[in-house]
Amino acid sequence: MKAETGKYHFGRRFDYWSIRQWTLVTDKNIFSDHIKDVRTYEEAVTEVYRLNGWGTPKNIRKIN
Repeated sequence: MKAETGKYHFGRRFDYWSIRQWTLVTDKNIFSDHIKDVRTYEEAVTEVYRLNGWGTPKNIRKIN
């Protein structure tokens, strides 16, 4: 997914998955605000889909 101001994304943060919202995207930097942490990958995917208005994911597969 390409970084776009206002969109949500997630990434690993210690033992949790951190959900963040991109607040400023420039050619050299990307800034984001922390929204919340969730325990599982599946929760992170589901919440990011909901926040971005994409509905519910049909299949969630974690690729290592």
